[in-house]
Amino acid sequence: MFIILPQFRQPLCLRFALPFSLLLTLLAPHLITPFCLAQAPSEADESTTWAPLLNVPLDDPMVSEVYAFVDRVVLKYRLKGLIKNRRPYTHGQVSKVLDQLRLGNFQLTLIERKRLQRLVRYFSEESPRLLRAKGEDYRFDLNLELGELITHRTEPADPSGTQYAHQVRPIVSGSVYDDFAFRTDLRSYFISGLDLPDTVRTEAEVTGGILSAGLVPAYAKFKLRWFELLIGKDNVSWGPGRRGNLLFSANPLPMDMIQIRAQYGKIGFNAFTGIAKSSFGNRKIISAHRVDLNLWDIGNFGIAESLVIGEDNFELGFLNPFSIYLAIEPTGQGLVDDTVDTSTGNTLISSDLELRISQNLQVYGELVIDDFQTRYGLDSYRNWGTKFGLQLGFHLVDPLSINNTDLRIEYAFINQFAYTHIPN
Repeated sequence: MFIILPQFRQPLCLRFALPFSLLLTLLAPHLITPFCLAQAPSEADESTTWAPLLNVPLDDPMVSEVYAFVDRVVLKYRLKGLIKNRRPYTHGQVSKVLDQLRLGNFQLTLIERKRLQRLVRYFSEESPRLLRAKGEDYRFDLNLELGELITHRTEPADPSGTQYAHQVRPIVSGSVYDDFAFRTDLRSYFISGLDLPDTVRTEAEVTGGILSAGLVPAYAKFKLRWFELLIGKDNVSWGPGRRGNLLFSANPLPMDMIQIRAQYGKIGFNAFTGIAKSSFGNRKIISAHRVDLNLWDIGNFGIAESLVIGEDNFELGFLNPFSIYLAIEPTGQGLVDDTVDTSTGNTLISSDLELRISQNLQVYGELVIDDFQTRYGLDSYRNWGTKFGLQLGFHLVDPLSINNTDLRIEYAFINQFAYTHIPN
């Protein structure tokens, strides 16, 4: 599988993960069986996930295959029920997609069949772990993933060369009934070779290219009657883009948050309040909510709103997931100053649409508006304080009838001063 992209955010870099699984599997086959080498079950085996509430990490190269495979098969085989453009997916959501594929009458390619079997095994109750405590209503696991992340940059990149990041990653997870789950993921990298500061993203880094480590993710999830509740640290990605999104993408480090998420048939709802940290040392509070509508399984429409505000200006009212920020928080300065009270927070609204054009092709787009100047009425979009961003793309499966190939092209435009804000 390959992806053709129109641009790169940085000089060309080659990155891949090489788990040390073969040696460990030979030495201790009953202790650890990593994701990449998990044995596949037979077609008659039942696909059940032991912790349906757990999220599939967005920023983990060891499991990035999950998202690429789900995107591919949902489009190609018209699988139903998944709201694709709010991620991360849960283990339960992915398992339902895999069950549709496994039990349906689809003509899978050999590579698709092998991937399906591997993922079914990975999400099943029998997925091997290093240590396990299991009862009738609970299960707690300790797993250890070892790997290596190699990044090579060629000239004119400065610096250019090869970096080796050796991963040691203990993961503790558990589930009680199907109503409570937790996960703690301590991802540590020992760096050798070239020291590239922007390749391994963790919270704490020892300078000099020795050690980089972070607790990502770490959360508890509760399945309540009306929605799922997450408390802890995780990523959020909203929108159809897969190389980034205009409002929330998987690129930043996970943030501490309280999040609720629900799906009622073809309607999905998300809301969270979290703490975002920057390399400058300052912290911001982010409150956001999103509604998704599955359009007869031929597409998805989503609309979202967010408010970014300083810690000192945070109010408990921002925790209300049903507030309309454009109504309760006037936007930043416009052409006429000192006439309207303005917000100390930055308000952004976003809308995206994804449509399946044919069995193998879907097109999508996203529009984000920063500090929409509502007080100027129909001329608000022309005001200098209103900033825009636009993303367009398409995803083509098996182009030119080349099996096991995906072509995705995305274009993004963000006008000057987007994501900035002038408080009162």
